Amino acid sequence: MKKNTVVLSLIFLSTVTRAQDGTPNVLRDAAHCLAVENFELGKPGSTAIRLGYVIDKESYPGETVMYVVSYTKEDRSKGLVYTIFLTEKDGKSSFNIQNNATFVSSKKDIHFRNPPLGGVWTQQHVMGAIEEIQKQATYTLGVTEAFSLSASTTCDSYVGNLHK
Repeated sequence: MKKNTVVLSLIFLSTVTRAQDGTPNVLRDAAHCLAVENFELGKPGSTAIRLGYVIDKESYPGETVMYVVSYTKEDRSKGLVYTIFLTEKDGKSSFNIQNNATFVSSKKDIHFRNPPLGGVWTQQHVMGAIEEIQKQATYTLGVTEAFSLSASTTCDSYVGNLHK
């Protein structure tokens, strides 16, 4: 995908608190929601997952969207990507998983093995998010840690068991 095909303005949360190991709490909570909603995280049987993420406040006016990638290859060439809508209400953070896909990337482009729901616009935004995430640091989280959650977070999933 050409970089100028999709203009994706990603805004990173600069005030996201980090756990002692450096993993942002928002990413920990997203991983928890993916785990409890029975989404695949990493390779089956692995004890740790390698994650990356970006926050997008531009693509969906009035919405905050988090794209999370769980890499299944050490070189970051394969993975799973999730689209999660974030909301805050009454002091609780809500993570609503709206889409997921599997992908393979090369230096030239990204291909979906199992594409996200939606049309070309959705695929372009997900590809743009993957490209941004690949430029960022990754975080390693133990699979058992993914089941830990702050008391002020709720999880929901629109896509249910699709693409699993």
